Order: sequence, then structure tokens, then C-alpha cells
Amino acid sequence: MIIIQTWAALEHALLSPLDPRLRSILALRRDQLAGWGDIAHFIIVQPGDKPEQIEPPPLINLVDGCRYGDPAFEPSWEHIQDHGGWFELTYILSDDGFGHIIFIPDAEGIDPELLSLCRTYCR
Repeated sequence: MIIIQTWAALEHALLSPLDPRLRSILALRRDQLAGWGDIAHFIIVQPGDKPEQIEPPPLINLVDGCRYGDPAFEPSWEHIQDHGGWFELTYILSDDGFGHIIFIPDAEGIDPELLSLCRTYCR
């Protein structure tokens, strides 16, 4: 997992060998959020990462604790988007707008339950 917590770290990540689609999305989010200060942390899930390592945990509802697969489950994120090869989940975690933006590759090696969650809610 790659966790980007500052604008400087984001600029460094954009210069690293990232998937071109992810680089494009990160650059777009940088441009959209410029001027807001440290308003977001970017989390890039990698093959082998476990869903419970991700904060906030996408498979768990933050309010009631329901887990994906339970009939009462509702996701806690504000937004999910399929970018064709990358899923993006956006959580707003405080009243000032601070949040976590999680990028999950639609790829081999990614937890199947996590991919199922993303595919289900991107319909």
C-alpha cells in the first residue's frame, strides 16, 4: 500500500513509475484540490494488501459496523468511481472536508471481496 499524506509526497509519487491511468487521476485530483491545504490523504492499494489494512476499511460501515455481504450493509464512502482499471473511493472524514481517497486497481492479486464490493457499487 502506498499512502500519500502531503502535496510534496504526491508530487514525488507523480514522478515515480505509476500506472499511467493512475498518474492521470492523481494529477487531476491534485489540480482540483490545489489551494485547499492538506485536505486529503491518497491511499493506493497494491496486490497482496488486505482490506483490513485500509483506513477507513471499505468492507465495514463506519457507523453501524455492518460488513459487506450483510444484507443491511451500506457503504460509508461519499463517492465511488470506476476509471477503467482503477476504482476510486472518497471518504469525507471531518467537517472541514478532510478525507481519504482510496485507489484500488481492478487487477489480479487484489482481494476478491474488495473487488466485488467495488464492482457491485459502481453499477
